Amino acid sequence: MSFDMEATLQEMVRAFLDLIQEGGPQLEQCVMAAFAAEKEALERIALARLQGEIDDEGLARQLRKEEGALEAALLVCKIQALALLQRAINTALEIFTSAVSKALLAAI
Repeated sequence: MSFDMEATLQEMVRAFLDLIQEGGPQLEQCVMAAFAAEKEALERIALARLQGEIDDEGLARQLRKEEGALEAALLVCKIQALALLQRAINTALEIFTSAVSKALLAAI
């Protein structure tokens, strides 16, 4: 029976990374959109601190509020990332299954 685990692993990793890389631009766009949605609020916070309207504690309070908004906005990106990860895992496992099947057929 001819089954090369090292070559199979290399092919699995290559396919996995290729898929992740292909999905990178969509994830980047999602993250950029999430931060862009909070840009005005973050600018207001920065301006308030720079003009002395709030102190460091006020800045920290405001940022805690914005953290929740950013988490909500980035949740969509997290879902996209998880879906991409699952597709990459499935692709890698399909390669493994195919390699095992080929080895079995060669043994017959």
